[in-house]
Amino acid sequence: MACGHCIYKMEGLEGCTPACKVDDKVVLLEAAAFDGAALMAAGGCEAAITATAEGKVEGDKFVATSLTLK
Repeated sequence: MACGHCIYKMEGLEGCTPACKVDDKVVLLEAAAFDGAALMAAGGCEAAITATAEGKVEGDKFVATSLTLK
């Protein structure tokens, strides 16, 4: 996981947005119980952070039902 704008250089993003790699594809991260600011505070704008996640890809987003930063 990392910032889609700063690390993954995703087109169309104008600011810091949580994203993750799923099977070598970068998708936006959507997690109801996850504060994207926590990812950025943990250094997500400087480097990718290892995480354990459960959920599924829906279109261009990974919808997480469980997410833990390592």
